[in-house]
Amino acid sequence: MMRSLNTQHSRIFRRFSSARCTARNTDAILSRQHIAVERARAYYADVWSQGRLLNLNTIMAEGHEQHDMVWQPNRVGLGRKNMKRGILAYRSAYPDLAFRVQDITYSEQTHSVFVAWTARGTNLGFIRDQPPTQEVAEFAGISHLIFDDNNQIKASFVYRQASVGEARYFLGDNHSGLGS
Repeated sequence: MMRSLNTQHSRIFRRFSSARCTARNTDAILSRQHIAVERARAYYADVWSQGRLLNLNTIMAEGHEQHDMVWQPNRVGLGRKNMKRGILAYRSAYPDLAFRVQDITYSEQTHSVFVAWTARGTNLGFIRDQPPTQEVAEFAGISHLIFDDNNQIKASFVYRQASVGEARYFLGDNHSGLGS
């Protein structure tokens, strides 16, 4: 009888232990997902919209790779420091730049986040060689943010619509009609 209880107890314990491990794994996945989603939101709300560049030290890996898949597909921006410079340039050209996250989805298999966003800002300064238009610019995009094991963004693939002024610049009509 005692042996039977021990055997039964062992079976129950194994099932309980297995369930606990599964629960721990689920908690770890949910925690990882939560961190990635919150960092993606902070990337747009705090860094891009508010200019809180120091937050990039937590959100983004030092060796981050930035891929603008529509307007500069053959150029890769390397490093967090370059990303900070790029954000400063955009925030200088569009001082009231504000991003709004429309939708966000997490992929457990690739530990990545897909973010659909819109942005709006008044072009009051130069960006690249493009003179200010003094116009409100609106654009939208989808970003695929891939996270590393430290839950920092290691790569960004951005598919975005350009503002009217930016489209004119990239499509070669940057000498006439700006601001009109």
